[in-house]
Amino acid sequence: MKVNKERDQLLTKNKNLTGERDQLLTKITSLSGDRDWLLNKNINLTNERDELIAKNDNLIKQRDQLNQEINEMLKKQKHMDGWIYHEFSYYYISSGWKSWTESRIYCTDRGGDLIIKDNSEEQVSERYCEFDNISGGADVWIGLTDSDVEDRWKWVDGSTLT
Repeated sequence: MKVNKERDQLLTKNKNLTGERDQLLTKITSLSGDRDWLLNKNINLTNERDELIAKNDNLIKQRDQLNQEINEMLKKQKHMDGWIYHEFSYYYISSGWKSWTESRIYCTDRGGDLIIKDNSEEQVSERYCEFDNISGGADVWIGLTDSDVEDRWKWVDGSTLT
């Protein structure tokens, strides 16, 4: 009897241990899945980090290039007699008088054109405009013409006067 009782206790203990083993195996399987998910997440985050580092490096290069271009422009600006930089544009204020046509040719030869009114701060009057904030009150030619049709005014970019 005593042997049977011990056997029954061992079988019960074995059953309990088997249940615990099964629970541990389930937990191990779950943790393995979590580990695999975390490893994939880590790989994805590492790849994303590397892409961001590459983008950042490119942006730094672009910034440095732009800074270099700005510095070169500023150096050139010192040698650009009569040119004024204002709100991302350069304006030329001649010390001598030129006709409207001569002024336009001068500007277009340098990759620009006569000024076009595109905001309410600039007040236009027929053939010339006084841009106090740019020209210091000097009379300047603007890009407004009626050379195609008399009294039909248009801007040098082809847009109509409103």
